[in-house]
Amino acid sequence: MLYIYFMRCGKHIELGGKEKMMVDTKFGLMTLQQIADKAGVSRTAVSNWRKRHADFPEVAPESSTRSPLFALDEVDQWLAQRGIVVEACRSAETVATDMVQSSRLLGEDVAPVVAVVLGLLAACRSARQGQENSDLAKRFAEVTEPRDILLAAVDLLDTEGGPSRDAGALSNALRHPVTDANESFVPELRNVVLAEAHSDFPRLTELVVEEAFARRGSGGRGYLGHPASTSSQLLAEAAATSLPGDAGTLLDPVCGTGDTLLRLATLVPGEARVYGNEIEPVLADIARVRLLLHGISAVISNGNALSDGVLQGVTADVVVAEPPMGLRLQDLTARVSSPRHFWGVQGGLSGDAAFAIDAASRLAPGGRAYVLVPTTLLTSTSQNRLREQLMARGMIEAIIEFPRKLLTYTAVATALLVLRGDHAEAIGVETTLIDATSTRPHGYTVAGWLRSVRKGDTPTGSSVKVGTIGLTDIISGDTSLLPSLRLATPMTPDQARSAKTDARERFDERLDYLVEAIDGVQEANLPPTMDAQLVTLADLIDSGEVRLVRCHGGAEVHNSATPAATVYPLGEEDVKSARGNVRAETRRVEMGPDFETLLKGDIILPLAGKREATESIIGTDDYAVALGHAARGLRIENNKRIDTRYLIWCLNAPNNAPASTTHGVPRRALRDITVPLIPLSEQKRTVRHLRALQEVLDEARETQAASEKLIAATLDWLPFS
Repeated sequence: MLYIYFMRCGKHIELGGKEKMMVDTKFGLMTLQQIADKAGVSRTAVSNWRKRHADFPEVAPESSTRSPLFALDEVDQWLAQRGIVVEACRSAETVATDMVQSSRLLGEDVAPVVAVVLGLLAACRSARQGQENSDLAKRFAEVTEPRDILLAAVDLLDTEGGPSRDAGALSNALRHPVTDANESFVPELRNVVLAEAHSDFPRLTELVVEEAFARRGSGGRGYLGHPASTSSQLLAEAAATSLPGDAGTLLDPVCGTGDTLLRLATLVPGEARVYGNEIEPVLADIARVRLLLHGISAVISNGNALSDGVLQGVTADVVVAEPPMGLRLQDLTARVSSPRHFWGVQGGLSGDAAFAIDAASRLAPGGRAYVLVPTTLLTSTSQNRLREQLMARGMIEAIIEFPRKLLTYTAVATALLVLRGDHAEAIGVETTLIDATSTRPHGYTVAGWLRSVRKGDTPTGSSVKVGTIGLTDIISGDTSLLPSLRLATPMTPDQARSAKTDARERFDERLDYLVEAIDGVQEANLPPTMDAQLVTLADLIDSGEVRLVRCHGGAEVHNSATPAATVYPLGEEDVKSARGNVRAETRRVEMGPDFETLLKGDIILPLAGKREATESIIGTDDYAVALGHAARGLRIENNKRIDTRYLIWCLNAPNNAPASTTHGVPRRALRDITVPLIPLSEQKRTVRHLRALQEVLDEARETQAASEKLIAATLDWLPFS
């Protein structure tokens, strides 16, 4: 039996047996870039330290081959031994986001860490503003042990009260467990925030929340309400159209991290009363402190929104809700002793319907609710009774149907349900239907449509269909309220004939192009004989005919840095999202002394994502271009023997393609990719031939699409022929 002990971790891993103990890292983990930020140097400098100093900290056992990690305590000790002062180099933004990143590197749930970080920021804010009980602020600033700092922060937040906020609830954010790995960040975060002459707490807050939830999706727990999400912006902008002229009441019964509430509260012309609820305790704590750090006094409860006890007695002028979709009602109410009354609607009431009714039930007279729902709620026969009730009460002001994949976390088709408060004046009023499935509306677009509806005007838009529906239109049994179905119009004979004519013209045009492309293949035919020497890409690099360009500069996305170069591509995520060149405000490149910019005409060889080797077209003498670590740069040194475009065709050849389980050019590329080396004139002739064949393929695809449209148009035309 073999035992390996990690003295730093204080645990052991048993190899060769049936049991394997987890490695418990005592201190936080850091990447090379984080060490560079901590020391105020470039990432290249840290890499050089690793090579030149034998006593540089060892790689932590949690590391992967491509992403070495290092223990925070060992890094601090090594830097201190060399007289590198890190306190002056580290900003509050860096320390706060590093604490979240360290938790993720250890495979932990980041939400509790976010709650603690925001709680610490709130305590620092209270201490700097000067609380009435100055002894608490003084103790918070002077204690040194992480646990003592957290306890002092709890006491400080317990005194942070207000007319509309439970003082004790604020400190709940600090009551989440803090692992040993993150304790070491607590004193540093407290110190740098208190030492700064001025701290932008709203900006700090959003950096932490974005680091945890936005860049990497929803995380392992599937949390909703991400920063910069399409749905949050859309709901807030739409709801802003019915904000009261002075102080009003806002409510989000399923607020998540509070993103929609935060956006909406900043749009209120007066001082609003803000209420929210979230079933996940840690997210409720995050939302509560997040709003506080933005200067918004809010009451955020924790519980099941469908329970009678949640925010009981609160009626709102504006309700916004983005509830979880597709859940069964029995799953939602299993833990609720007395579910809310569902208007006597019997049968298979879904969870989506329950949330819509709950939002409507919380409205004050004249108020508006904005609820994001799946379109199945508008069509399912099991919800017929519900739709009849809503229409009979005159509660549906508008329904806006959105295209699929509007939301970042689901491909479910969704619609915005705009509900009015239940009152007699609304009975008999028609409902406006807007079919926006052919466009991708932003929040301000939806807001403009709603303003037009309330003025009695017709919302405008080249691809938007608008209509109305009343109670008498659904009494026949067809209660569907889906705009795309209700607003669909039958094709007229003129439309059928016109569509067939257009489709025929398009088909004939594409057919002509295809014939031209086929003729081009004959003109660009290959030479009858070719004498090829089969070499590898490594051979060409070793001979000096092709060179690897040193255009890697530790490139990574970072919101708060000044760019030094364009980055293309950064990595697999950017390749998949087709970001290409990264915006100036979200890129950073630390370029070492041996950095060499990529030039126009060089070859970009991606190692991740479904991208092929391609020719760089963005490099210029005065515009630096770097590559992330998921790509390589190649430069032709002997252009009298190798043609750039010929080499690109060879790199993308089927025999050099990656295995079916990978994407992009394989990592064995620089070693195993083969190139049939032929005379330069024949290379160029081969390129012309391959281009001609590719053009045939492209035109054939276009012709196929035109053929399919002509078939459909012909079938539509037949009934009128």
